[in-house]
Amino acid sequence: DLAGLPLHAAERVQGDPIIIAGDALADTPEVMADFIDIFITGDGEAPLTQLVELVRRMKKQGATRDAIIEQAALTIPSVYAPKFYQPQYNADGTFANLSVLKEGVPASVHRSHLTSMSESPAIPSPLVPLSEGVHERVVMEIMRGCPNACRFCQAGATRLPVRFRSVDDIVDQARAALASTGYKEISLLSLSTSDYPRLDELIDRLNAEFGPQHVSISLPSLRVGSQLTVLPKLTSGVRKGGLTIAAEAGSDRLRRAIRKNITEEDMIAGVRAAYEAGWRSVKVYFMAGLPGETPEDIDEIYYLCRRLSDARRDIDGQRGAITASVSWFVPKPHTPMQWSPMREADYFFGVRRQLMDLAGRGTVTFKFHRIERSVLEGVLCRGDRRVGAAIEAAWRNGARMDSWDEHFRYANWTAAFTQTGIDPAIYAHREFPTNQPLPWSHITCFRDETFLEKQYAEMQEVLNEKE
Repeated sequence: DLAGLPLHAAERVQGDPIIIAGDALADTPEVMADFIDIFITGDGEAPLTQLVELVRRMKKQGATRDAIIEQAALTIPSVYAPKFYQPQYNADGTFANLSVLKEGVPASVHRSHLTSMSESPAIPSPLVPLSEGVHERVVMEIMRGCPNACRFCQAGATRLPVRFRSVDDIVDQARAALASTGYKEISLLSLSTSDYPRLDELIDRLNAEFGPQHVSISLPSLRVGSQLTVLPKLTSGVRKGGLTIAAEAGSDRLRRAIRKNITEEDMIAGVRAAYEAGWRSVKVYFMAGLPGETPEDIDEIYYLCRRLSDARRDIDGQRGAITASVSWFVPKPHTPMQWSPMREADYFFGVRRQLMDLAGRGTVTFKFHRIERSVLEGVLCRGDRRVGAAIEAAWRNGARMDSWDEHFRYANWTAAFTQTGIDPAIYAHREFPTNQPLPWSHITCFRDETFLEKQYAEMQEVLNEKE
């Protein structure tokens, strides 16, 4: 809109730029399909290069804008051009399937993935802003993908396979970036940095080379596990950032169901090692509203945090400071839990009251995600093409920068759903049948839906087990 371009892809004409989107949005593109000309799914390095070369070549040949979009959809496997697909709906208003309108355009779009991290070299000269930024540091992506395969995690499911950058490449690329920027900090970035298989060797190498230059190393978070017992023993050049435990659920039963392979025993042993190494506070992530969750599971969120706090008493006689961040379970596409219903908002408000009543004024501090925004996330992430009309209506109602609490106005969205005839419950709170296509089924990831359905059934088996 600010650029003076038509919002809808169907209204753009010759001379208008081709609007491209990618990253996580392209994994579930239908809600934005009316506004985007081309989605690039998956790792963008290769397909974006192919697209740029295609545009350059066809423009020299005098091709039209429409012809370029068509050729991209026909020849680049990870390109999804919504104009060549038509959604169909069942009599009850639910999504039925997506039909192909153009011969030769694939029915399934395959998410691109690099075979090696060497195909995505780090930027040797990152841009340095003229004003102070939030983070003044060199960021090094050390791996892509996650080996943990939690059943709820979309990022872990869509970014497979796991690929690692070599220690030599990381050190060489960090050297070049530090020399060109003047920064004094290196951040090691990935979905789960603690799972980098040679992390202790990498930190030793970085400290040996950059420690004398007073360059520190930061890690986004440390996952409790075997690596945590190694990290505190390393050189003091490792900045003690946040110690994060992604517990996700209060009970071992629920963690087994969602395939979060960490037990209470693991967590207590891990934080005890961290307390001994100098950490004094711990942040624990939980999700509430998981399938099969009981009031006792909610109680266990608090009691687990108390036990993690008490683990410090063996070290110095004091309790550790625990911050428990509670988010609300949103079923995510391309995961084994994509078919699960999301709980109603009233359930989440009840969970929040239950935990606050237990916490009182102790050493456990609870922070909660905005409930209305999580419900909205449930609608948007499992929505079909019709939801795009509600997004546009919300924007026209004044929705801007809604990921910021101070700007989020849920009333803009409830009005938009009413204006466009969208029932949010159809998308967020309904259990999806496993034998029907989903609005994102045409985007194929590393794991197919047969695998996901098997994992979903295994989760149900765990939930049905008697204690």
